[in-house]
Amino acid sequence: MNTQDLEQYLHERIPLTRAMGLRVAVLDAGGLTLSAPLEPNINDKGTAFAGSIGALLTLSGWTLLHALFDGETAGLQIAVTESVLTYSHPVRGELRAVCDHPAETAIQQVRKSLTTRGKARVSLRARLMEASMACAEFQGTYAVYRQ
Repeated sequence: MNTQDLEQYLHERIPLTRAMGLRVAVLDAGGLTLSAPLEPNINDKGTAFAGSIGALLTLSGWTLLHALFDGETAGLQIAVTESVLTYSHPVRGELRAVCDHPAETAIQQVRKSLTTRGKARVSLRARLMEASMACAEFQGTYAVYRQ
């Protein structure tokens, strides 16, 4: 799945992504980067709204898994089941959520569990970046299952 198709899918299926101005900036072997402009995600202090940061980070993990498993299993569903967000610095510019590609062993374990049990869990890590500084960190667990 390419970045343009992935972005279109998000905008059609998750309306919040369109309102946020979300863009799929990078999808490669290293992971996924989502971006969004500050303006539609601003708070009363002139910085990025914490809810937008949380949504973008959560979406980065969900979107990466969606792209990784696209076309592999009919009826596959992905849902975040647990997350921890840490905010360390205000964001005053473009929001960029970078979700690291999980280890290949983790992906193989998910595929094996989907085959044997019809469900699996995988943990992902993402960072909200401004320039080269991590302003927020996300650790999330996602359920991957057949409906």
